[in-house]
Amino acid sequence: MKDRFKIAVVGGDKRQELLAELLAADGQDSFLIEDTSGLSRIGEADLTVFPLPACREDGTVAEGLSASGLFLHMRHGSVAAGGRIPAELYGMAEMRGVALFDYTKREEFAIANALATAEGAIGLAILETQGTLQSASCLVIGYGRIGKLLARKLALLGARVTVSARRTADLAWIRADGYTAVQTAGITAEITQFDLVFNTVPAPVLGAEALRKLQPTALVVDLASKPGGVDFAAARELGRRVEWALSLPAKTAPRAAAGYVRDSLYQIMEECT
Repeated sequence: MKDRFKIAVVGGDKRQELLAELLAADGQDSFLIEDTSGLSRIGEADLTVFPLPACREDGTVAEGLSASGLFLHMRHGSVAAGGRIPAELYGMAEMRGVALFDYTKREEFAIANALATAEGAIGLAILETQGTLQSASCLVIGYGRIGKLLARKLALLGARVTVSARRTADLAWIRADGYTAVQTAGITAEITQFDLVFNTVPAPVLGAEALRKLQPTALVVDLASKPGGVDFAAARELGRRVEWALSLPAKTAPRAAAGYVRDSLYQIMEECT
């Protein structure tokens, strides 16, 4: 990246801190804004980077720092980017004359993030089970980016991998890739055989009936964003082991996750200049 920009990185989680460090190491003029004391510098930035997700449910980005307040300080004609941006932020950006981009919708970021998520899920499974992945019977629900990478890595570690999907085309690809394929609607009938279940679908797929049939020693790792794919109340009542592993890359591989964001930001700025 040859161009040098002033980049404001907003939010104080580990991924944002590491992002600011990586940008500075590349020679960018980057600075971290964690609270209202840094607002005066927002107007200097060519690029303002929101976290992932871009803001909380109450509209704040960091402690005492609102998204609307940030836009009021941004320079007209500057660029902003963030992850999982809610619709209202686009309206704020338009009113301020700021070009706003959601880097999570970019394919290069989504694939890299899926890789880190798959690795994090496997790490969690190893830590939370008493057996090995070698010969373990594993179910992966969903065959999107994460499902594909997760199934591949589990198989390479010697697991016996079954993958569920809804679409016939996905089921055909699952079989072609060498895994056992099942319809997602038919999971309940198959669930008793699995030691590990990984869900990647953000919709109800593991209800009370399926959880009741699950082996008591089995582990469910739900990788889906809110509202998840598991009936968590039923899981608690039945005593089933469920880990809802949200934002795994930020937890298990924060430097790599920050690097994926940085790379997408460079692509965005290249397209904007």
